[in-house]
Amino acid sequence: MCLAKFIESFFNLQNSQIEKPKKTIKDLDILDSVWIKEEGILFEGWVFDFTRRCVIVVYGNDLRDFRFRLEKPLNRSTIEQDNKILYCNNPNL
Repeated sequence: MCLAKFIESFFNLQNSQIEKPKKTIKDLDILDSVWIKEEGILFEGWVFDFTRRCVIVVYGNDLRDFRFRLEKPLNRSTIEQDNKILYCNNPNL
């Protein structure tokens, strides 16, 4: 009886989807993909520079850039500043 439950639980684990861990601010590095929401429009961009005080992001077709100040805690996945929101993970997923 125990062997049957073990086999059943093993196959249930195989069928379940393993979620990718969510990226946080402290996980960001140069050239990582990020998403910026500005005035309700979502832009894809990348990290241009990452220092201990700020992260500079380039986004949009006209290559706009914006400097987000880093505040603790760094285990968040979003930053809100000046009517802009930085997403470390794709918000559409």
